[in-house]
Amino acid sequence: MESHAVPVVALLLGIAVHILKKVMQLRQEDKTFHLRDYLMGWPYQTAVSVIMSIGGYIGLMATGELSGASAFLMGVTANSLAGAAPGSRP
Repeated sequence: MESHAVPVVALLLGIAVHILKKVMQLRQEDKTFHLRDYLMGWPYQTAVSVIMSIGGYIGLMATGELSGASAFLMGVTANSLAGAAPGSRP
């Protein structure tokens, strides 16, 4: 069984990088805005992001395309797509 440590960490880092990018953008407009505000302000999109990331990870495994780079990009993409949903985050 191959190790999933690097791809899982890469997936989580991809999600985190995209979230932090959005928080930094929002903090430029409102200096009191915090990470918790972002995560709790849009709980459904946050949950959708995690679910999409897991689905994408499974898809990468199933197709034999799983690597640290592909997992990282899946995390960024899933969080970005979740933010594009109706009633989405800014």
